[in-house]
Amino acid sequence: SHDAHQALKIDLLQQATKIIAPSEEVADIYRNFIPDLEIHVHEHIGGELASTLLPVKISEARHDGQKRVAILGALGPEKGADILERVADIVQSKRTDVEFHIIGFAYRQLSDAVVTHGRYEENELANLVEDLSPDLIWFPCQWPETYSYTLSVAMERGVPLVVPDFGAFVSRTEGRPFTWHVPFDRSPDQYAEKLLDCLKKLELNAGTQHVWSPQPASSAYYTAEHNGFLSECNHSPTISSEIPDIDRLRELFVKQPSRPVSDPDLPVQQTDVQRLIETTFWKLRSSN
Repeated sequence: SHDAHQALKIDLLQQATKIIAPSEEVADIYRNFIPDLEIHVHEHIGGELASTLLPVKISEARHDGQKRVAILGALGPEKGADILERVADIVQSKRTDVEFHIIGFAYRQLSDAVVTHGRYEENELANLVEDLSPDLIWFPCQWPETYSYTLSVAMERGVPLVVPDFGAFVSRTEGRPFTWHVPFDRSPDQYAEKLLDCLKKLELNAGTQHVWSPQPASSAYYTAEHNGFLSECNHSPTISSEIPDIDRLRELFVKQPSRPVSDPDLPVQQTDVQRLIETTFWKLRSSN
């Protein structure tokens, strides 16, 4: 049941030696359920350091006059595939010079108003964005993100953004030039109007660059303090007796089936992090 599943999570968190969240938004979600929980916020490795970010670059006008709006990643309904299709249909009924491109794919075939580029390897995304050279990257998510690696790539490439006004999108892009925060529950017509307005503003600033300096992420934590913390755990004489029951861990971390996907080559799997957690505890248990 939901209550039993939540009780397992709370029990595991309360027994943890240290809890790390990638953003304040994630930490706040858990504090709502366990107010006295001590959570350390450290952005993921590869977080935004000012030295790794390009200035926000406004594209020059293309010879053919076309404008390109890109959407990144694998899009299910919660990532905005359906709203993307409706918005693209509306925009192209008014402006044939605006193109919508998914660098990735959707959970179903979308209308001809959306160009789908297909799957990619993670290390290919930055080059694919550069090759397409979009005027604008839009994140049409209908559900909060806890971090978003595709957002990292978009910011690293210096592309103007339209993002929803919730989750990690807000805190990670705060103060960034030519980055618009839009309420996620806008209607397709409102989204279409907003995107066209953003493209107009970009056109007025074509060829310009805008430097920004986000708060540097504490990436050094994962190369210094965190490694020291893990070393202490590995040498702790009490660690074996503190290992939670593996069956409870499996019940907690194994991903439950969600919406069916149309692609039979996409089986429901545990995430890499979930597999790592279970594998780690199996190794610790077998070392007893």
